[in-house]
Amino acid sequence: MHKTTAAFNSDPANAKLADDYGIIMGSSHSEVMLRNNIRLYWEERVQKNRAYENLWTIGMRGLHDTGMVGTSTMAEKVALLDRIIKDQRALLDKHVAGGADKAGQIFVPYKEVLDIYRSGLKVPENVSIVWPDDNFGYIRQFPSKAEAHRSGGAGVYYHLSYLGYPLSYLWLSTTPPALVREEMTRAYDKGARNIWIVNVGDIKPAEIGTTQFLDMAWDVEKHRGESQQDYLKGWLGEAFGPEFGAQASA
Repeated sequence: MHKTTAAFNSDPANAKLADDYGIIMGSSHSEVMLRNNIRLYWEERVQKNRAYENLWTIGMRGLHDTGMVGTSTMAEKVALLDRIIKDQRALLDKHVAGGADKAGQIFVPYKEVLDIYRSGLKVPENVSIVWPDDNFGYIRQFPSKAEAHRSGGAGVYYHLSYLGYPLSYLWLSTTPPALVREEMTRAYDKGARNIWIVNVGDIKPAEIGTTQFLDMAWDVEKHRGESQQDYLKGWLGEAFGPEFGAQASA
């Protein structure tokens, strides 16, 4: 979990020494079964939240939002993720009213998962594919006509704040309104209309972008041809009054 600490089982002698001293070995909640096997962890969450209205995210990345481990080839990654999705939907069948056929589900091909999807991963028809941006406001892939017309439809996962490699932007939202308008209009026109999700982090620095994103989700046609200056004038006018809004957006 921590880069400065070696994993206990990285040296086989550790387990032998612990056994010699009568020490019972275990692991943290994020490393069940002495390894990162989280099926029972998922099942517990399904059981506790099944009574509520949910969107169940299916698929998987690695520990702490990193790439998956345990596979070496792309074919192995596709096969593993396919098995994981089948297991997850089996949990919905077991515990949720209506099962996987009725439960709302999304699949987000984020970072390396998009490459796995492009390599042949089959997402169940009733699952919404939520297409991600590149963490900096540029959507990496839009749905094809066939993907947009799946029964699960398509959506977008968009960033106005980001924590991660190679750089983060948390205290100042650097995504311009013109880019948000351009990308989300394209997404809408390509058929990504079912679910729009925006990552805002600490909301205060991204108030303008968040409001614009939600405004477009509510009525994209109203904002389709709106310039960045006009949007800022309107937003600032609502916040500070028309006179100050015009001055601030000039």
